Amino acid sequence: MDVDRAGSQWVDIHPISRVVREPHIMKMIQSASVKLADPSKLIIGSKLNNDNRCCFKLSSVEEAKKFVRKFHKKWMDEKGKDGAIDKKMSVRMMVDFKDEIPDFKDSDWLRISNLHPEVSEKQLAALIQKKMKKKPKFLAIYPHSKEDFPSLAIVQMNSAGDAQKAMKQLSMTDVKGQPIWIRKTRGRHYPRNQSLKGNTSGVIIDNLPAGMDGEEIRTQCSNHGTVQSVRMMVDKHGYSMRSAFVLMSNEKGAATVFTKLHQQEVQGCTTKTRFDELNGEKRTRPKKKKVKVSKKVLKKGKVKGKAFSGKDKLKGLSNKMKGMAIKGKGQKRKNKKGVKK
Repeated sequence: MDVDRAGSQWVDIHPISRVVREPHIMKMIQSASVKLADPSKLIIGSKLNNDNRCCFKLSSVEEAKKFVRKFHKKWMDEKGKDGAIDKKMSVRMMVDFKDEIPDFKDSDWLRISNLHPEVSEKQLAALIQKKMKKKPKFLAIYPHSKEDFPSLAIVQMNSAGDAQKAMKQLSMTDVKGQPIWIRKTRGRHYPRNQSLKGNTSGVIIDNLPAGMDGEEIRTQCSNHGTVQSVRMMVDKHGYSMRSAFVLMSNEKGAATVFTKLHQQEVQGCTTKTRFDELNGEKRTRPKKKKVKVSKKVLKKGKVKGKAFSGKDKLKGLSNKMKGMAIKGKGQKRKNKKGVKK
């Protein structure tokens, strides 16, 4: 790869295993003796073919070139529990990359990744309080659907300044043998959509206890009407959202669950309820409309003399092939007078 032609602080790595998280990328950055420009500019996102792609911004173009030279087409050292990675990494600079990644400077919310699955909310809260001398306002751990995968935590500090300090002081801290990674994120505020009360039979219950299953939720909701179905909600990366979509038999039952189960203490968690405009259906991107071209337009668009442009050309070629009297392998074609050419 000719890195001297490109000029960008942004670096792209793919493919990487799903178990590789931000701390693993930070170790690579440190081993190359380069620096990350901003912790918020290190993003890992799922892509096609079950591969992950990572992009990040280094402090200078020269450092980006140095990193690319060191790691391009190298094997990833990290081995996940799903087996060794059998692909070489493609590492390149992202020229003309438009930085649209929000930094959330004014946010007091944090996203903590690469948490050991056995770390509890109580242990994580104690760590934050010990390091920061302040107790977080909100803390919730979201386990992955695969039990051996790292968990994710969302934390709200008392101010944006406290969140900034926690991000700097706690990132790459070992917790049960795994370094954690922290960056700012947007707050988890969902509108309750009270205007839909009485017009929908579905209701979402948020902030459920981590181990609560569908049957327990069904039991609680059945006190307020007939429950048709309960669906535990999981995000696109496989993390539990600690939310459930409950479909009641009618609008009245959903309205009762919406009122009765909001701000209720359940196994140490304060539940919240809301209505969803899509009534639990997945949000899909609008499909691109196919442009229909009429046959008349296609007919006018033909170019004369272009190879295989119509039936006449194919027919002419077929007749020409028939006129060649080829008797067998090695035989020479005769002309009209019977003389071999």
